[in-house]
Amino acid sequence: MCGRYEEFFLYSQPFTVGGATGNYDMQSPVPTAELVEWAVIAVNNGASSSGSALVSADLPDGTTVTLKTDGSQDYTTPIPGIFYHAGSNAMITPPIHFYSLRGQNIHISIVAGSSSSIFVTIQFRWLSIPLSVLNALSADPISLDGEHENQINKAREQRVNATISRVESMTHAAKRR
Repeated sequence: MCGRYEEFFLYSQPFTVGGATGNYDMQSPVPTAELVEWAVIAVNNGASSSGSALVSADLPDGTTVTLKTDGSQDYTTPIPGIFYHAGSNAMITPPIHFYSLRGQNIHISIVAGSSSSIFVTIQFRWLSIPLSVLNALSADPISLDGEHENQINKAREQRVNATISRVESMTHAAKRR
């Protein structure tokens, strides 16, 4: 989503899943939102051998992905998702980029070395107002000089007043006919 709508998102607490080699699924904590997005905020390997993880919201349920502990892969077809490789005792904190969640689950395939565990931390966000309302409000965009709460509240008030004025003028025009 466009950065100017950041004020309309609510954020979940971070959720961590992982451990030994295996396939893990993480369900969105927000099953009713119109728009849910997710981001990987950390990948951690707290042991003495390396490991890999593939994180995807687009793999069909039951899909098994074969990963290698050394980080090399030999796939001939694209796999939807983000691949991470963590060396021993390493933590990866990638730049946070949110992706749309099309279903309810995020699939995480992990391969860990014999004495390793890989953990993936994910955060969700969702719109605090319906997308249809957001689209209606964005018809009269207002630029904000900063992220201050007072400015945001004033901008919301201006958008609501502008919408009310449009409705009132349409009502008056209809009564004159």
